[in-house]
Amino acid sequence: MEDQEQVGQACRYPPALDDLTLLAAVDGEADPLTQAHLAACPSCAMRQREFALLQQQLLKRLYRAFCPESDELAAYHHGMLAAHRHGSIAAHVQACPHCSRELGLLGERSPGPLLAVPTQRLRRVVAEQRRTHPLLISMGSSVLGQAHGATCFAYDAENLHVTVNVERIASRPGRVLLWGSLVADDQGQSHQSGSTASILLGESIINSTLVDDMGSFVLENLVPGHYTLSFRLPDREVVVESIQF
Repeated sequence: MEDQEQVGQACRYPPALDDLTLLAAVDGEADPLTQAHLAACPSCAMRQREFALLQQQLLKRLYRAFCPESDELAAYHHGMLAAHRHGSIAAHVQACPHCSRELGLLGERSPGPLLAVPTQRLRRVVAEQRRTHPLLISMGSSVLGQAHGATCFAYDAENLHVTVNVERIASRPGRVLLWGSLVADDQGQSHQSGSTASILLGESIINSTLVDDMGSFVLENLVPGHYTLSFRLPDREVVVESIQF
C-alpha cells in the first residue's frame, strides 16, 4: 500500500479514507458519507479496489482450509470412521454447505443413505501373523507382471485367514500396491461379501476398498510406511495392528 502522506495528497477530498474505513466499505458496511467520498474520489476508490482484491486472494487461500479431506468425507459417508471422528465430521457437515454438497455428490455416486454412527461398536479382533508365503511371491510377480518383487504376509483371526502382498511398481517410484485375500475356514463362507479393507495411519483412513465376491482386495498408490490394516465385516472388525512396507 502507498505511504499515508502520499495517499492524503492524492485524495481529491482530504482527509483520505483510512484503511479500516476502506475495509468496512469492502465488507458492505460503509456509511453514506464514505459512499459519497468513494463515488467522488478516484484515489480512495482505487485503494478500496486494492483491498477488495487482496481480500479475494486471502479467501481463495483459506477456502475450505478447515474442511476434512475428500477421502475422510468418503469414509464418513461409508460409516468407516471411529465414533468420535464421525461425530466431529457430522457436526462440521451440518454447518458447512461445501462439505454437505460434496456428500450429496457422493450419495449420487454411491446408492444408499449415509450410514449412521453404530449404536454398538463392532467387536474388534486382532489378527496374528502366521508366516510368509514364498509361493505367493512368485505367483504375484507372474499375475501382475509389472512389479519388482513382493513381500507377503499371512494372518489368522478366529476362523478368518488374511494374506497380504506388498509390491513396488516400477512405473510408480516410491509407491506400492497392496493386495490380498480374506477367507474363512467354512467353505460356504469363503468370502466376506460387503466387507471393506482399509489402510490407516493412526485413526485416519489413507485408502479403502471393498472386498470382492472372491474375497480379494486391492489398495493402490500407497506410500511406504508403518500402518494399520483393518477389515470391517458385518459382525466384527479384524485388525492387523502393525504392517510396515
